[in-house]
Amino acid sequence: MPFVSLKWPTASKRDIGMIEHILSKIAEEDHFFKTLLDFSNMFKAGLISELEYARRKKEKEEEARTNMAGGRAMTDTTRRQLESRAPLQ
Repeated sequence: MPFVSLKWPTASKRDIGMIEHILSKIAEEDHFFKTLLDFSNMFKAGLISELEYARRKKEKEEEARTNMAGGRAMTDTTRRQLESRAPLQ
């Protein structure tokens, strides 16, 4: 009897590159579909590893912090002030 793996199939770098290319094209055409191909959804589908997911999530958080500061790099003091005013989630 042949061995059957129950793990998700791994995606190659080429496959991930193709998906990211599609993501950029869809993002240009329609913002709604961008969320469908978001990296968190790619992780849930098993297309990217947990390490890649964590790296992208950290990059997205850093981008959000920069945008929250009006495009300037935010200092720790400014970040703490803004976070203290933010509602708890």
